Amino acid sequence: MEPLNLSNVNILSDLNIAILSSFAEPARQTDLVIFANNRPYVPFYDVRKMLSKCAAYAVKHNVYVVPEKFSLEDSLCLTILNPKGEPLGIQRSCHLCMSDRGIFKRDDCIDPIQTPFGKIALLPSVDMNIPYVRTEAVLKGAELFIASLYMESYDFSPQRAALYALNVAQTTGVPVAAAIANGGIIVNGDWTLVSPFEINEVYGKLTPSQLRVDHPAIKKGMELLRKYKNLFSEEKTGLEEEK
Repeated sequence: MEPLNLSNVNILSDLNIAILSSFAEPARQTDLVIFANNRPYVPFYDVRKMLSKCAAYAVKHNVYVVPEKFSLEDSLCLTILNPKGEPLGIQRSCHLCMSDRGIFKRDDCIDPIQTPFGKIALLPSVDMNIPYVRTEAVLKGAELFIASLYMESYDFSPQRAALYALNVAQTTGVPVAAAIANGGIIVNGDWTLVSPFEINEVYGKLTPSQLRVDHPAIKKGMELLRKYKNLFSEEKTGLEEEK
């Protein structure tokens, strides 16, 4: 893997983010809307209708939209639409929770999506809790993480949701906006809490950046994970061996 060229990392302007129930109208000036998780995922037979509604929503409110996770070709996916309703990219989940194993495939490609706000790394399902996914995204230039994680009511607590998001920011130095269960939380890359976890609607402003990223340490960590990956998992990890 080539080291990240820091001269290409943009220091960007503030981004107004809202985490809302699906298709709820933004209550204030918003650049990016992330839909919360009222169900584990959108089933494949409803995906076309859902994405069509999301495209119309993006155009109507002149916002970027990250819909709920959805099932596509046996994968759990996230996408981001621009204000014209056009998809800018897609990210398939690299890891799965226990209930999704045997139903969906795991991907091994982590590709941040270029936007006018910089590179955004989408984290479907439990990917936000997987260290190598986050670190590889950072080394590929991610300046903002957007996570979408469904949690069953018996497994959910606001404290756990907050810790998940804080861990992303604290281990990478990159800000994160996380839709967890039917609420959300926003954390800056300097680890400061922008918006605490709330149900139904969350608003916050942050600046996508890599101001605190320790790239040599991250690269060394990735080398160790590659070398000793068999100690961590009997399954594929998605880490390619260095040539």
